[in-house]
Amino acid sequence: MVSSFIAFTRGTRRNIFCLEEFVANKGIIKEWNRIQSSTRKKGNR
Repeated sequence: MVSSFIAFTRGTRRNIFCLEEFVANKGIIKEWNRIQSSTRKKGNR
């Protein structure tokens, strides 16, 4: 029972990590788009 609990928590931790990574990637993409748009505005001026 203990080993199955450890396996469960390990799987859950991996899922949480994937979720955090996904959210971080979304934030990075948003930041990248913001930087791209700001540099584009500078180029147009």
